[in-house]
Amino acid sequence: VGGSSQTLSSIITMPLATSASKYTKEWEPYIAANLYMYVVPLAIFLRRALELDFSSREFHNSLKHVQRVFRVFSPEVVNAINHLLSSPSHSFASLLTKHEQILGEYCPPKHGTLSLSSCAQDMHNMLEEIFLQHKKTERELDFFDRIASNVNAVAGFGMKGEESSMTRLLQGGKVIANLPQDYEVLPRDVVKAGTSPSEEEFNKPDRVNGVFLTERGREQIARGAVKCNPLDILKLGDPMTSRVKSYEFSFLVEWTVRLSNWINEKLGLVPRTDDGGEASVGALRASRMHSAEDTTSLLLKLAKDGEVSKHVWFRINLRFLADYRNLSFFMFCYWIWSNIFGS
Repeated sequence: VGGSSQTLSSIITMPLATSASKYTKEWEPYIAANLYMYVVPLAIFLRRALELDFSSREFHNSLKHVQRVFRVFSPEVVNAINHLLSSPSHSFASLLTKHEQILGEYCPPKHGTLSLSSCAQDMHNMLEEIFLQHKKTERELDFFDRIASNVNAVAGFGMKGEESSMTRLLQGGKVIANLPQDYEVLPRDVVKAGTSPSEEEFNKPDRVNGVFLTERGREQIARGAVKCNPLDILKLGDPMTSRVKSYEFSFLVEWTVRLSNWINEKLGLVPRTDDGGEASVGALRASRMHSAEDTTSLLLKLAKDGEVSKHVWFRINLRFLADYRNLSFFMFCYWIWSNIFGS
């Protein structure tokens, strides 16, 4: 028994989140016998999907969770579920009746009142959060971050890889929740408002230096007197001294920031400082603090550093060298070069 169980467990593999579904028509009786185990968990997942962290730090991991769920609900599976829910006299009615009897009091309302289309609003809320966070991260990329993203795109990573994944995700969302074919997650005016200064400044909440909401600004939002575009919420601080990402080596981040500051000062790309760029490294360390008494001073410093960095038209940022994905790519290129052109 032990040997057979080991053999069985060895052939069970977890499919990739982006792999194609292997559903065939022969699986429809299985879906009928477990119909609500497909529909109800999906509705719960979509309702609670906003609890996932779609910020730049955890975007890939959270997106992978959504992709795994969407992989199950291929167009063929969705068609089978909709058919079972909408047709009370289908050929698998006896299987569905037995399934309802097993669930007993935990059985949802009869299939005539249940449909995947009822998840449309929750589907929209989840897709909106994903696309908003992606647009926000894209806006915050500096010159070298964009170069690194293009390099990562060769290996299927970076912003280009994310955009293709999100396009597939959008198509899957349309199929599952029966959204219109011309459905847009973000209206065009919202995207434009997030990428260029708004022409209707009076429609924006009152802020101090365009960053912090004033008490009047909070009241304006609470009353609904002004629009609050999520893409207008800017990231505080200098992008070069932002928090260490999950895909970066922390010790390399600090030294690449030091080296970048030294080169920029030598080339005259940024104003020379007396501390040799130690303030930037200090800001990097300060971004890891969580004590309440330092929160206000840290926010003010981040706002000031962010404003200063916006007025620098060009500078060298070597922080992409602290990204283990870039280092792996460079080592791979070196290995190919040494094996092909090496002696």
